[in-house]
Amino acid sequence: MKKKSVLIPLIISLTTLSSCGFSELFFETKLDAKRVNHYELFSIDSSKTYSLDELKSNVVTLKFLPGQEYLPLISLEDYAKLIPLAEGYGYKVQCSLTADQLQIGEVDSHGAVKTPYFVGQIDISNHLVYEAGSASTLLRFYEENVEITKGLSYDAKAVKGEFIEEYSYSGFGISTYLNGGIQYYPLYFLDMAFSSSVGVNVFYDFDSLYVYDDDSSLLNFKYDNNGTTCGITTKMQEIVTNKLGGKMPKYLQEHTRELYMFMMENMYGLKKTRKISSMRQYYKDLGLYDNFTNDDSLVRGKALSSALNKLDDDHSGVVSNVLSSVWNEQVDSTRGETSIARKNELVSLTNSRKTIYDNSGLTLSDIRYSSDEKLANIVFNSFAVNDLNQLVANLEAIKTKGNVEKVVIDISTNGGGIVGLLFKVMCLISSNNSFEGYMWDTASDSISKYYGSYDSNVDGKCDLDDCYGDDFEIYLLTSSNSFSCGNALPCYAKQFNTAKIIGKNSGGGECVVAKHMLPNLYGMYHSSTTHLGYYSKYSEEFYGFEQGAKPEIDIEFQDFYSLEDLYQHLK
Repeated sequence: MKKKSVLIPLIISLTTLSSCGFSELFFETKLDAKRVNHYELFSIDSSKTYSLDELKSNVVTLKFLPGQEYLPLISLEDYAKLIPLAEGYGYKVQCSLTADQLQIGEVDSHGAVKTPYFVGQIDISNHLVYEAGSASTLLRFYEENVEITKGLSYDAKAVKGEFIEEYSYSGFGISTYLNGGIQYYPLYFLDMAFSSSVGVNVFYDFDSLYVYDDDSSLLNFKYDNNGTTCGITTKMQEIVTNKLGGKMPKYLQEHTRELYMFMMENMYGLKKTRKISSMRQYYKDLGLYDNFTNDDSLVRGKALSSALNKLDDDHSGVVSNVLSSVWNEQVDSTRGETSIARKNELVSLTNSRKTIYDNSGLTLSDIRYSSDEKLANIVFNSFAVNDLNQLVANLEAIKTKGNVEKVVIDISTNGGGIVGLLFKVMCLISSNNSFEGYMWDTASDSISKYYGSYDSNVDGKCDLDDCYGDDFEIYLLTSSNSFSCGNALPCYAKQFNTAKIIGKNSGGGECVVAKHMLPNLYGMYHSSTTHLGYYSKYSEEFYGFEQGAKPEIDIEFQDFYSLEDLYQHLK
């Protein structure tokens, strides 16, 4: 499940800090300065070769410790300049003796932030990061974001606590540096701390800064360099090969390890589920920890990827080793037992279903009907915009047919997708065109309720013509590969009695996914501290969905895709 702009910000302000000053109370550090261009990579067309000039947004100053030219430092002010905001929104950076604060929100006619929707604060004296609210809705709305929220009428409210996340970076070898009266932070530390809320990531290719919202935009980006087509790693590869002899400096190895530990200790949402009290000790016990800084790049790279794979969590892993190949680091693709079993099951299910559809002369987007036309079967394979549009079209076609009594929505291989689209599907299968969802953020111990309705027929009204729960009985066919949003849908359906669950137990994956780029250029994703589930106001407890939804009708795999066999189970 990806965090997207549908997640509404909770408006929370932290204490306003005084103006910058008192630098004489800190020790100044000598830093080297470098002015670099800043480029924006959003919705990049992978078939196109770009001119860098057309993507240039700004120029910012990076600082470096002497002798550490591959580990950029940045001020909070220059970091804020990297964030593309919607019209009418801006930022404000405030500094005090002990802390720096970034506010993002609506601005008045003078450009001053009047309503902060996001507040990020770094308490330098206590080595703490505070984060309140979410600015992801403030970003310029690109086509994908518009499609996700289109037709969805929604709101949110806090039902427990306040959304103020707190992360400690004490003991992780992460330092800040005062230079010219301004605090400078490791670039990838700020990116890790704030990227999921502000909705963008940053990348440094040893020459320029790039801001992107999706890994594919970064990986597929091509630009013209004096008549030569280059990829994002071209300049880096040249520097690593010619200046470093392919060797990663020790300081970069160690900083990468410490940022990884900071990430997993503070931001991994399934520590308790995995019964891990200390991530550092966990990796020492596995014999991986010392390998994180091994001079042999093959050993080092495999150790980092194995560190995520050992968790046996399909919401955690390495996005791609394309960038890390600059350092000749390789990925260990060996997953845990649960992940392997799920993958094998997915292959079997996919092949079985394809055979049946091919023999029927149908595609997975087609509707299948039983011989008496009282049962309809459709496939919903992911929470993506195109699949949602097909689901709406199929449900409307079944309704128009008039005599269908039962509809089986096959989500047996649905591995998830966008949370906003989950809310839309919840409306579609309801009888009153409504959804109700809950998210528990364990970093702040706050719980938010999200609710609303969906205009599926695009007539400008959210009414009963937009949902299908009263038109026929709805069944959800699930397996262990009904994962993430594909798991949350049947869990919510059982909770609110909007559909019956058939098949096998769904596969879990209750945490929203977080993504980060490490300084060694490994793109990693992991289960975040945001959990999807249900909150009972009576017991005042949150119930997560990691254990999946148990089917009300258990069906063996050999009967999953035979329509007549399915029909017999439902009679």
